[in-house]
Amino acid sequence: MVEVVLSILGKVPSSFIESILNVLNSFYASRTTEIEKPAFVEVIVYGSSSRRLEVLYEEAIELGVEVLGDYVVSHEAWRGWPRIHVDYEKSSKLEPEVFSSLLVHEAVHSILHGRRDYYSFSISSSFLDELHTHLGIEVFYLASTVVKDLEVHKYLVTTGYRKYVEKYAQYSRQEATSLNCSDIMNTLNFAKLISPCVYIECPSNTEMVSKSCARVYKPLLKTLSELEHLGGDWVEKSVKLVYSIMKHSLVN
Repeated sequence: MVEVVLSILGKVPSSFIESILNVLNSFYASRTTEIEKPAFVEVIVYGSSSRRLEVLYEEAIELGVEVLGDYVVSHEAWRGWPRIHVDYEKSSKLEPEVFSSLLVHEAVHSILHGRRDYYSFSISSSFLDELHTHLGIEVFYLASTVVKDLEVHKYLVTTGYRKYVEKYAQYSRQEATSLNCSDIMNTLNFAKLISPCVYIECPSNTEMVSKSCARVYKPLLKTLSELEHLGGDWVEKSVKLVYSIMKHSLVN
């Protein structure tokens, strides 16, 4: 049994905490693949978005983390064990089923990517030089989140939890409407949002997204599908994803 260790920073209703525990305990207790579940997962719930960003930013500085993502619910293992961060201010505005899908998504990250080595990496100087050092680090980080998300979607679909991927995709499609795929960072953000569509059928209608994102939708989805058949670990696949986007001119 996975022990869920809770920390609450700020004002958060007890009913919201109960919903988190119900979703996570139910998922962890249910059938999984042969992949070993973590002994425990730390879940930190923040009463406000500003508190979440403040705490994570300070910890990133303390631990030497160079890139920090900004997500409603997120996972990392900076300290060597899996941790899930929940933004109550933003999560409380989501439909319950969508919020559950985000929680389960991060729970799978804790199973597949719950060690520090999934959040530390070494990349070639040529890669950094080509993209300029700091941008290269940010680009690689974002590409790695796409690769790891693909592994999560595959895990859920192949172990009987397809419904969570479908709800996650519903949320992602709404988020994608505000993107403009005009540069490598935004294109990778778009790739992250459409990544569920590699494993489930998504509406082909792209009228709700910008013209620049509609243009790259199909070739980008093809690129993501091809990643599964490529050799290498998550680091190599992340680099291949970046180069594939650049090679096929998927950036306007």
